[in-house]
Amino acid sequence: MAADDFVNVPGFEQITRWELERRGRECAAAQSGLRELAVVTGGLFLGDTSQKSGLQRVLSDTSGYYLLGYSPGAGETGERRLRRVEVRLKARGHRVRARRAYYG
Repeated sequence: MAADDFVNVPGFEQITRWELERRGRECAAAQSGLRELAVVTGGLFLGDTSQKSGLQRVLSDTSGYYLLGYSPGAGETGERRLRRVEVRLKARGHRVRARRAYYG
């Protein structure tokens, strides 16, 4: 809320609560595209965080990772289409973030 939002009117507390909820929904809607892009590409979306905690999360996230690639062999030709990708781990306690599909 901005300083000019504070006025002396009856029901101000309820109006303030509604306004904050509305602004929260508006902010979430504005970020939904970025959040979805991060999810489908295997990225990391840091929404409403402070710079310090966001940087700590990025540093922690990139402290250890594997980067896997795939290139079809010479004999593997065919139509280009959207292909599903699934990455699984046998080890417990680790998390996988990967794109869901690729076109090729």
